[in-house]
Order: sequence, then structure tokens, then C-alpha cells
Amino acid sequence: MTDAGFKEINVFSEDFVLHYKTIDEWFNMMKRVGWILRRTISPDENKLLDFKEKMLPQGLNPYKKNDGYYFTKSVIFAFGTK
Repeated sequence: MTDAGFKEINVFSEDFVLHYKTIDEWFNMMKRVGWILRRTISPDENKLLDFKEKMLPQGLNPYKKNDGYYFTKSVIFAFGTK
């Protein structure tokens, strides 16, 4: 930001907890926001569904609680004046 001419720069991070009640809810959100699944696995919907059924249940187990799946995400914010 300094190289772009900003001054009085303030940077901070904030943690957010995202809650999804089911794998379907999480998977549908990831598809809507253009998640990397489409690039790393396949743009083919059938292959994505195969991945969802065979791989996701085990891969998401660490995030599972009694009432759904929880993910903590950190976001970095930067503000400055020009």
C-alpha cells in the first residue's frame, strides 16, 4: 500500500466462524462462490458429485460437531489514506 501512495495504513485481521448444517449446504455454497473444486477436480458436475459422495464425509470430519460443520476463517483488512 505504501508503494501505491497510501499513508496512515492500518492493518488488522478478524476471525469469522462459518457454520453449515449439512455437507450439502457447505458443498452448494462452495460451488456458488466458485470454489477451487471446479479447477482442481473437474468442471464436470458428475465428477464433482462423485467427489462429494466419496471424499467429503471423511475430509470434513475434523470440522463436524453435533449441529453441523464449523470453519474458522481469517480475513486481513487494510485501510489507508491517499
